[in-house]
Amino acid sequence: VYKRQLSDNTDEQEDLLASTEEAMTLVNNPTYIPSTLRKSQLTRIDAINDDIARVQRDIDRETNLVETIDFILASVESGNTKAAYEARYELLGKYPGLDSNDELHEAVLKITEKERERVQVAEQPIDPLADDAVASEANRVVLANRSGQVAAGAKGHVVYVLGGGSVFGIDATNGDVLWRRFVGLQTAIEPFPLSTQEESDAIAVDGRTNELMRLEAKTGKLIWRLPIGEPFVEPVIRDKALLVSVKSGKLLVVDPATGKSERQVSIPQGIDVPPGVDRRRPQIYQVGEHDNLYVFSADTLECQEVYYIGHKPGTVVVPPVMALGYLFVVENAGPDYALLHILATDEEGLRLRTAQKSIRVQG
Repeated sequence: VYKRQLSDNTDEQEDLLASTEEAMTLVNNPTYIPSTLRKSQLTRIDAINDDIARVQRDIDRETNLVETIDFILASVESGNTKAAYEARYELLGKYPGLDSNDELHEAVLKITEKERERVQVAEQPIDPLADDAVASEANRVVLANRSGQVAAGAKGHVVYVLGGGSVFGIDATNGDVLWRRFVGLQTAIEPFPLSTQEESDAIAVDGRTNELMRLEAKTGKLIWRLPIGEPFVEPVIRDKALLVSVKSGKLLVVDPATGKSERQVSIPQGIDVPPGVDRRRPQIYQVGEHDNLYVFSADTLECQEVYYIGHKPGTVVVPPVMALGYLFVVENAGPDYALLHILATDEEGLRLRTAQKSIRVQG
């Protein structure tokens, strides 16, 4: 007679499994159960084998969980957070259901705390340059075709466009091409005005040299260029500062008036997206390449928090957005759907916590 016994204790599960497998050895012996009798018991035998496989998987899952948590804690202790994250990925690849395990979640929080300790603020000035490398190029003629009505309400404004490896300054009123500057076919970051005021200068990027530039609105004349020297993502304006996230894992603060960068903060992973900002809160919200959201003081760049999202590399492609007191982070979690993470903060923009379960969105 087979009687199913259930246990949550791994040691008891292993003892019961050993007893069951021993009994099944006899069941599979034709001396004890002839084939004539076995036929009528096949459904029951298959159910027992399914139980054995399920229990073995439960035991393996629990064993792997314990081993992984021990490895994570040891890696955190030694400062190897990358190995700790990789161990978690490997475990969840085998057992996705452990994503909500409390013990694993506590271990991951220890990783994020170690990540916060590894964030470094540095006074490493980067000086801008005033000389223009393209100033000596031969005169050029830009051919353009206009159509449509004059936009009287746009008088005094200049529209900046990237096309064919060049930045164009276009009169928003009548469509006249005011100037053109070649910045390289590899340049993918769109130029934008420094403010909403009339004749606001352009902030542009030269992808050939990884330089950030300020160009005069009406003429395209170079005001300054900042040689960052490595790839970066779209700059963001916050108050009177330009925030530039460098893909290697740095966030620079640039003075738009002078082009000088006085301070920077480094995180222990890469960066794929610009930071999120909110003028009503003195924080900068930077999503890392994987797993974490970093919260910096807008005044000092001190890392005030690290919040664990759990995203994989390449799945967050737009910056976080603050609206109605909540922080929204979009993760392309699957091939045909995204997860909208909704985080609550306190009045100071800190103490991030899950406001509600993530919303699954098609696409």
